[in-house]
Amino acid sequence: MKKRMTCLSVLLSLALLLTSCDRLAAFVWEEGYDQEEVSVIHGSDSDLARTLCQRLEPLFTTSLDPIFFDRFADEKEALCNSLLAGMLATDFALYTGQTELYESAKAMYPERNLYFLIPREAFDYALHSTFDQVNVRAFDTEYFDYLESVEAFTADRQPIRSERRYTVYECTESEHTYRLLLRAYGLSADGTDSGDYGEKFEVLFIKTEDEPYIKSVWKR
Repeated sequence: MKKRMTCLSVLLSLALLLTSCDRLAAFVWEEGYDQEEVSVIHGSDSDLARTLCQRLEPLFTTSLDPIFFDRFADEKEALCNSLLAGMLATDFALYTGQTELYESAKAMYPERNLYFLIPREAFDYALHSTFDQVNVRAFDTEYFDYLESVEAFTADRQPIRSERRYTVYECTESEHTYRLLLRAYGLSADGTDSGDYGEKFEVLFIKTEDEPYIKSVWKR
């Protein structure tokens, strides 16, 4: 019996080691993706460029400059804050119309004025699809409070966000990545160019079987 338990312990240790090795190998390969040679150059007004631009909303709040980062962990709080604000801006009606969740939250937090609620499950899904992050601990951000008892985010008001469009200079593809070189510009009340411009920046996307996720953003 003792020998059997020892064997099981050894097998479990090996399994954990192999899992760790697989994760390390994936990390090492992914870290090398930014060195891949460009295989396809897409037009700045191509369908791919427009699709990738639509995925940039979580990088912005009030500024015309995105959140710059090499690794998600470097700007975790700012990126989570901006992601939540982007979710609210995109699907405001969805997060103000969840009656059952609202009633539960009102009962648990009677002192709060609850205008909207973003479920933790929706946030986790967006975090994974946008930045390939999982198991991120929920916490309060600059704009949002996390209501642990109902597992949802809320705020006292809807965050103000910059209205912007993008000028794309380059859109390229390699075996495992897409890259965008672009700049954001502000919009006037009538929807025309306001004359305000952000800094030129580059975004590295990693391809997946589903949608590409944002790996890093840096100034150019």
